[in-house]
Amino acid sequence: MVPHLPEHVADIVVGFHGFDLYAERTSYSYFPLRNELISRARLLAPCSKDGADYLAKSFPSASGKIVVKRLGVADFGESVSSSGGKLVIVSCAFVSPVKRLPKIVDVLSHTHTPISWYHIGGGEELIELQNYAETRLSNSNVEFTFTGSLESQAVREFLTQNEIDMFISLSSTEGVPVSIMEALSAGIPVLATRVGGVGELVDERNGWLIGRDFEDQYVAQIIDDYSTVANSEQQKKRDAAMATADRACRTPTVNDTFFENTYSI
Repeated sequence: MVPHLPEHVADIVVGFHGFDLYAERTSYSYFPLRNELISRARLLAPCSKDGADYLAKSFPSASGKIVVKRLGVADFGESVSSSGGKLVIVSCAFVSPVKRLPKIVDVLSHTHTPISWYHIGGGEELIELQNYAETRLSNSNVEFTFTGSLESQAVREFLTQNEIDMFISLSSTEGVPVSIMEALSAGIPVLATRVGGVGELVDERNGWLIGRDFEDQYVAQIIDDYSTVANSEQQKKRDAAMATADRACRTPTVNDTFFENTYSI
């Protein structure tokens, strides 16, 4: 017998991020009690407009109570671009198939620019990723470091206390990643796939938005080209990243906007 949700659930706000929102990301395209939860909740709060559109399409009767609520990030300081002759690239994600981290290795294997790549994040597949990187990048221009899992504060300190030129995310699907919001908050240009709500934050001003199904050489060329761009042009992207964070990522801003929209319903 399927249990019923208590009546008081109608007074709560239900947040959605990624794996808990898109049915195609589950093993059986099924969420227990999804219909009842959505019908009884007073407010549905996906973390992206893409998620809001998905919910509205899947549950048209609930479209009037959907409000976007990003998690948001604090203003924790700003990174600086590299000065040591190598392009410094950072990725940050739990090592899982959806993050497609081996694709970063594939892309970097086609670059010609001296690069230092740091990946932040652990997972059961980390050793496999390290072995793959050692195989494909051992005789290349790319140095790489895997930090393993870091606490949130340590990630923020890494972003602001090191010289970093670019953040990269090649996921096959996303909500609105906190890692991308933190990169933008630190003034780091972002190269990312146009999936989920990523395109709501990343554009040609603060980074590079590429298709989900990209050619490795195409992305490698973006990286090589950026390494030759004048410092003043690189700074424009960094300034645009900070501006995007101020407008759409800072915790006070996203919270105030959410509450304003909530009380208007």
